[in-house]
Amino acid sequence: MKQTIIIDGKKVRDTLLPELKREYDALEEKLKLVVIRIGDFKENELYVRQKRKMARVLGVYFQEIVFSSLDTKQVILEKINELNMDSTVHGIMIQSPVPASLSFLELVDSIDSKKDVDFLTAKNQERLLNNFKILPATVRGIRLLLDFYQMIPKNKKIVILGKSRLVGMPLSMWLKETNEVVVCDSKTENIIELLKNADYVLIAIGKPGWLKKNMLKEGVVVIDIGTTVLDGKLFGDADFKNLIDYVHAITPVPGGVGPLTVLSLYMNLIDLYHEK
Repeated sequence: MKQTIIIDGKKVRDTLLPELKREYDALEEKLKLVVIRIGDFKENELYVRQKRKMARVLGVYFQEIVFSSLDTKQVILEKINELNMDSTVHGIMIQSPVPASLSFLELVDSIDSKKDVDFLTAKNQERLLNNFKILPATVRGIRLLLDFYQMIPKNKKIVILGKSRLVGMPLSMWLKETNEVVVCDSKTENIIELLKNADYVLIAIGKPGWLKKNMLKEGVVVIDIGTTVLDGKLFGDADFKNLIDYVHAITPVPGGVGPLTVLSLYMNLIDLYHEK
């Protein structure tokens, strides 16, 4: 077994960033992104900070709107509608997670699809049936990573753990064009059997270190999309150290998919702007 390839998201981001910066510099107006954060989730502070930093690099106006966990759905929806109508706002997103009392997808679906930089509204998800130019930010980031490392799968067996509209479902829509794809959730009975036969495993279940060597065949590619904050540190769903020198390639957490998710958000922002 050859040494495992560590798929370095920071390296890929830094390679692609200058071209994206040139695109933003060439615009006749400065774009504005609004991120809505609801409740007191420490990981959301981290995620928003990363987006703010990228906005500074690209010269994008960045606004964070914070609601408490006590704010009602109606209050939040009224603000989203206000932003939809504001011609100076070019992109809107809601940082996940949100309080359990609220439906993340219901809030997302209230965003104007032309300003939906995360590409998660039902209307934009329907577009994925015919066109994969713009993808949900995390999925686009994964495609950028695999393309950079010349690992875009074709005629492979792929297992996706996690069925969310954010990642699992759009991932499967893209990958099943040229591969055999199975999407699993907590109700899937033969997960280990499926994993043992997979050439690629993409995991986003929010269970730190869950994916172990004994669940996989040797030489598999693992894309770890999971992010859980424990004691101020970020952990993925794969047991990274356990899998080194056993899998063909793996994304670390942090430093794998995350940096490309942020970059892809701003790729989506400028692509949606050009579509208008």
